[in-house]
Amino acid sequence: VANGILSGIYISGTYQHRGVNGLGSGINISVSNNTASTPYTLYGAKIDATANTAGNTVIGVQSNVNSSSGTAYSGIFTGGNVGIGTTNPANNKLQIYSSVGTSNYSAIAQHKMQLRIVNGLGALNSRAIEMGVLDDGTGIIQANEENVGYNILALNPASGNVGIGTTTPSQKLSVAGVIESTTGGVKFPD
Repeated sequence: VANGILSGIYISGTYQHRGVNGLGSGINISVSNNTASTPYTLYGAKIDATANTAGNTVIGVQSNVNSSSGTAYSGIFTGGNVGIGTTNPANNKLQIYSSVGTSNYSAIAQHKMQLRIVNGLGALNSRAIEMGVLDDGTGIIQANEENVGYNILALNPASGNVGIGTTTPSQKLSVAGVIESTTGGVKFPD
C-alpha cells in the first residue's frame, strides 16, 4: 500500500451516545482467564511493529484525543505498573529502563536523559527539565534548553524546606554533613 494504512484491524468512525453515563469505544478488548493452573502471560492487547526498510516510522500506539466540552484522556491505567523499555517494572508505578550510553553529561548526555519534560517554549521550543541516571550511576536533575544552555532549577519555590542527607529538614536548606565550596565561597547577608 503506497502512502496508506496497513493494519490487521483499522477502525474509523463516529460514535454517538444517546443514553446516560455510557461508554463509546472504537475497539474494546476484554480478556480474562480464571481457570489456569500454571502461570502464564495474558495480553489484553499486544503490539509488535517492525520497520524493515530505511526511513520508516514505526508507532506501536498513537493516541490523539480531544473533547470540546469534557475531559480527554490519552491513557488511563487503573492497576498494575507501567514499564518503558522493560516488561518487568517490579514495584514501581513507572519504570524507565534505558542507558544513556555515557557518563559524561555536559558533553554528550544533555537532552538525552531517560525522562525529559518539555514546555514547548524558548529557542527551538525546547525549555525542559530532565532527569535520569548516567552509566556510572550519577543521578541528574537539570533544567536546560537546546542551543541556550542551562536554566534555573527552583526547589520548593512557594514554600517548604529542602533536605540534603535528611528527610526532616527544619530550615530552608538543611544539610546532614559537611558543606564544601571549591570556588567562590559561601555568601551570607550583611
